[in-house]
Amino acid sequence: MDGTEAPSVRTAADMVLAGAAMEQRGAFMTLDGIARMIDSFTAACSTAPGGPQLCDLGADGTAPVPEFLVLELSALLGVHEGLAQAMVTDVLNLQARHPDTWQALERGDANAWQARRVARACADAELPVTEARNVDHRLRICWGHLPWPRIQQRLRGLIRSASPDLARDRARRARAERYVRIEHLDDSTSTLFARMNSADAIAIWETISAMALNASAEGNPAPLPILRAEALGGLARPAGATPPTRPPAPGQADLVVHIAAEDLPGITTLAEGTGVARVENPGDQLGPVLMEEIAELLAHRAVRVVPVIDLAGDPQVDCYEIPDRMRAQLRARDVYSVFPYSSRRARYCDIDHTEAYRHRNSPRGQTRPSNLGHLSRKEHRWKTWDKRFSLAQMSPGSFTVTTPGGFRYLIDRGLTFRLHPRRQ
Repeated sequence: MDGTEAPSVRTAADMVLAGAAMEQRGAFMTLDGIARMIDSFTAACSTAPGGPQLCDLGADGTAPVPEFLVLELSALLGVHEGLAQAMVTDVLNLQARHPDTWQALERGDANAWQARRVARACADAELPVTEARNVDHRLRICWGHLPWPRIQQRLRGLIRSASPDLARDRARRARAERYVRIEHLDDSTSTLFARMNSADAIAIWETISAMALNASAEGNPAPLPILRAEALGGLARPAGATPPTRPPAPGQADLVVHIAAEDLPGITTLAEGTGVARVENPGDQLGPVLMEEIAELLAHRAVRVVPVIDLAGDPQVDCYEIPDRMRAQLRARDVYSVFPYSSRRARYCDIDHTEAYRHRNSPRGQTRPSNLGHLSRKEHRWKTWDKRFSLAQMSPGSFTVTTPGGFRYLIDRGLTFRLHPRRQ
């Protein structure tokens, strides 16, 4: 102790309650602000050709909203477009399909994240607006009086009883949408996801659990979760079995390896490297890997060597079309869209002339990296259609964006910085 008097339990508890209430109130203010943004954007929506399309983001009973609203919100909150769209969807559903839950949010009885999950569960279950409001009404007594696990359990039962036919149809479609998917992490491990019949999943779990218990009984000191992971890998490589041959790859795909310049000197083979490289290919991105792991990734692969791209260069051409080598330079420079906080990979974006290309009396060298940047198709359409949207490239790879809402952002080498809002 430093000699200062410790606060009483009651004082500390009051601080906890005050902080929780502020957090809860702040979360509702965010949702309420989004609702007001929806109203403002919808009122100002134009039906002119090329303008924003009205999108049905919510479930049955909700009104369509202008598509560019999501982009304004994503930049405002500093989140990717998908998360901003999910928030708009949840607000639409809550206001139109769950009025009792919305009132509980206003009173401070419900947490925003719980209310959003209720709205999403009813939407995912494809409940019509009448059934959704019935579920909402029957849940009203729960807010502030039951913990979330019990609310969630009651919610599942209400959804299934609201429409048994829909529940059976969802189960049938779920069985038809089974899959196995892999996601590579940044530490030489991967996560394997599978959606399968429950009986098969239970059988696999029981099998690897039994193998893990046997390994533990034989003296393996690793925890059971690790032993289960090893057992699952062992199912693909049973002892004494001949490893399966790798099927031929359909054609040749390029594996792009980004290596920092300081890691290159003195390296004669990839295995000698000690730094970190970023590895990507057209369909996936492994992300950061250790240099010595690249040799393993490239083993038994056909490798195509391409020249090193100088990201500082600013080559120019006197045509609207962008040469392949310049496209590769831009992808390596931008990596993502140059819209604020975007997570759209440059590989899947449009390449936009920052200053619009002039076909008549055109000056030389309009097509160059310092006048090009990546935007998603929706972001590109917004910039083209709405003259209140401005994008300028201060230097190669450094952009300023001003949205119609008057908010300004600096995007410099992939980092987004908020600037002072423009006066309206």
